[in-house]
Amino acid sequence: MVFNFSFSKFVLFVTATVVGGLAQVWLLYFVLLNMGKEHDVSAILGDGGLYFFATSLTASSALVYFEHKPTNTVPWDWTCTILAIAASMVSVGCYIAVAVTHPGVPSPFRDQSLPQITCAAVSFVYSTFVAQRTGYFAR
Repeated sequence: MVFNFSFSKFVLFVTATVVGGLAQVWLLYFVLLNMGKEHDVSAILGDGGLYFFATSLTASSALVYFEHKPTNTVPWDWTCTILAIAASMVSVGCYIAVAVTHPGVPSPFRDQSLPQITCAAVSFVYSTFVAQRTGYFAR
């Protein structure tokens, strides 16, 4: 069996997802740094932006998976998809819970850095899984 893998496509995928998909996070960090303002992780993620990133990345990845689903679907495919959708639901639940209990508070998600990063990491792993299973890295 020949394993067809394009490292350059993988690098492009990671760069587009992590750098391009999170451009506002990286730019905000440098703007706050240049202005001499607080620029730690909790300040940057205080708006809950990673919850949105995780949800949209999971939704678009699931759409790609179901559209280009491999013919040799295995239980692991469904397990990963269900876990990613569950993580996306956690993202939505956390966002709503914090937004409802802290209305009008600036940076209400300051204490939510770890859950946001976890949800984003799970969605990134899932998107990478989908890219691999649908043959993106082999094209």
